Amino acid sequence: MPSELLDGLRRHDRRALARLITLASRGQHIDEIRNQLGPPSARAHVIAVTGSAGVGKSTLVGKLIEQLRQHGKSVAVLACDPQSPLTGGALLGDRFRMAGRRNT
Repeated sequence: MPSELLDGLRRHDRRALARLITLASRGQHIDEIRNQLGPPSARAHVIAVTGSAGVGKSTLVGKLIEQLRQHGKSVAVLACDPQSPLTGGALLGDRFRMAGRRNT
């Protein structure tokens, strides 16, 4: 299964990326995924945004995404709520939806 997902990832398929993240977060197929991915092709910049509820984190991230995309940059958002009583710190794939270009 990881081979098919990695092929999808190379085609910029967001669902394949989400499934690979899920596998990795569960500790499944990590060596296989790492070996097939190989070294990064470019350096990534990581920005972490944290703060109390309702202070504008989502709005800020949305504006940052707009600016970066206007400059031709690719952007990925990985949201996590470590204090969630429902998920106990799960990744939030559906909570944060941004308007923007879809995969083609």
